[in-house]
Amino acid sequence: MDKRLLYRVVLKLLFLLSMGVLSIVFINSLFTHSDIKTNQKISPQIIELDISGMREGEIRKAQWQGKEINILRLENNQYFTYVNVGDSGNCPLFKEINGLKDICTGTRFDFSGKQKDSKNQGFELSIPPNYINKNTLFIGKLYK
Repeated sequence: MDKRLLYRVVLKLLFLLSMGVLSIVFINSLFTHSDIKTNQKISPQIIELDISGMREGEIRKAQWQGKEINILRLENNQYFTYVNVGDSGNCPLFKEINGLKDICTGTRFDFSGKQKDSKNQGFELSIPPNYINKNTLFIGKLYK
């Protein structure tokens, strides 16, 4: 038997086998059901955080409704809670001495969420609904 003929037959069989496997994978992918709700993490409507041990200038992070929330302890037992995204829409904020800075655009914000030193004063940081009861910070819908 000719070796060239044997190699041609083996290559054709391998090619047909691979095409068969590939078509089975494609056909199976058509009939799979993906439920988006089960693939996503269900985040709670209200988050409770113990803030009793926070020091001045300390930042704690939490997840709420798919967003990163930062809690910053200010002077005189005051707290600033904000969504950790600046005016660029993608980049996190960096804490400076007198406020926060968007890493991508360089925009600076004060500790109330308003832009500082900018002609375009239209953008403010997103602040989730929150309140403090004793030493617990509640983030989410306000139920006092």
